[in-house]
Amino acid sequence: MPKTFAPGERYKKNYDERNIEQAVEAIKKGLSKKQAFKEYGIPRATLQFRLSNKFKKTGHGPPPILTQEEELLVHWIKEYRESISEEILNIEAMELFIDDIRIEYIDECTETNENASLENKSLNLSNICDNNIILDQTTKIVDINDQIPSYAEK
Repeated sequence: MPKTFAPGERYKKNYDERNIEQAVEAIKKGLSKKQAFKEYGIPRATLQFRLSNKFKKTGHGPPPILTQEEELLVHWIKEYRESISEEILNIEAMELFIDDIRIEYIDECTETNENASLENKSLNLSNICDNNIILDQTTKIVDINDQIPSYAEK
């Protein structure tokens, strides 16, 4: 039979989560449920439910989106972002890219002569900016102007 309360009166638990955890630990160590009920003032049904496999403690809100590793990475980035500027990071990334992959480009002088053999030169950061070149998937160097038709011609 359900418990009835006077109008305007509600059931209020007289225990907190810490007491429940202590009572559950005591039961696991050998204390009976009846003794835990008397000692901690927690209803026997509550203790039985907490000891069952049905109980699952959940937090408020949706589960976190980022994994622990991603959280660590975000923390590291936030910690060090003020000491390193974006410009320095871009230059360092470009230098690493150039060092790791052998990059060659087509010299503008040899492009004009159809019969001339193409000369290969090492590429540095200034050549990337000055000559408007891009890399395709096979690491061939392609002139951007040859790949993108001008809208003025249309």
